[in-house]
Amino acid sequence: MQVKNLLIAGALVSSSLLVTMLSATSVVAQSSRPYVVFVNGWQNCCSWGMNALQDRLINEMNAEPRYVPYSNFDNDGSSGNTSLDDQFLKDGADFINRLSPNRPLILIGHSYGGDSVLKLLPLIRRPIQFVAVIDPVSTGGLRSTLIGYTIPNNVGYFFNRWQNNEPFPIDFTTNGSIPICFANKCDQSSQFALTNIDGKARTEKCGVLEFCRTKQVRAGHQSLPRDDYIQRIIGDRIQEQIPVARCPENNITIRPNSSNLEFRRGTEWNPCPNYKFIFQNDGNLVLYSRNRAIWATGTNNRADLFAVQADGNVVLYGGGRAVWSTNTGGNSGAFLAIQSDGNLVVYGRNQNVLWSTGTGGR
Repeated sequence: MQVKNLLIAGALVSSSLLVTMLSATSVVAQSSRPYVVFVNGWQNCCSWGMNALQDRLINEMNAEPRYVPYSNFDNDGSSGNTSLDDQFLKDGADFINRLSPNRPLILIGHSYGGDSVLKLLPLIRRPIQFVAVIDPVSTGGLRSTLIGYTIPNNVGYFFNRWQNNEPFPIDFTTNGSIPICFANKCDQSSQFALTNIDGKARTEKCGVLEFCRTKQVRAGHQSLPRDDYIQRIIGDRIQEQIPVARCPENNITIRPNSSNLEFRRGTEWNPCPNYKFIFQNDGNLVLYSRNRAIWATGTNNRADLFAVQADGNVVLYGGGRAVWSTNTGGNSGAFLAIQSDGNLVVYGRNQNVLWSTGTGGR
């Protein structure tokens, strides 16, 4: 049983993944909404208040959010007056391990919520695309005990930020990194000042007795998760980690990221209502809207494999070599979009247009 010491309670108060599996004759489109869990700390603070990040995940990535306290896995639940997190660990592991493995999983926890997330990771038997802990605090209100945790290798990206400015955690001057991290990417550092969305430190006027005009606004335990730049960076990193397909207002977006999106001749793929790709036996890749062809490659029997590559290239292969390509190479993080006007567009990671069919008006 995991216990979080109540003695310090008065001092302070945490569009769908698209994976296509290639086979000789068919594509299995494994598509579902990202599932994101925000875990609060003591007195239901403060990950639920990461409003900018929540809006971005919901509106740009069609994510399904869940809001839980550190002590249980009840959606919109309350931690109550308990110091225990064993119910969170049991119910959280049971729920997540039953979640479709095709759904991207995102876990974000603050304070005791970050501690509960760290304890939950070894109990999860599926990929975890992104984990963020903001100023995590462990048993007894201490940060030093976090060094005993391990970030397992089923975590894609581990993000950890802590502050050294105010006395919660009790040992707030202690390094907050998790030394044993087997995640694909481990991104851990302290943060001194609160920052604007562009990463520049926020400033305030100095006090009457201070020998300065302005000074940086120090990050604190409760203010850190709401930091504008932290919310932006988490959103950016999640979008880099998770391919997305979404269909608001007849728009389709495909983010290949580190996995190729590919299928062979003679197969059909329906990413969204009213739209489908057919890779015809004549080698043409054709996009249909409401059963009408609105775009085609015109490769004339030369191609047998269509791929959106991780580097941003949109390529048709024939005989083991590329026979048609957008030539967008070197743009890691690029994505393909079929817009509502009928254009097929490749965007760079900064949303700049790298290539377009120019089929406007369809």
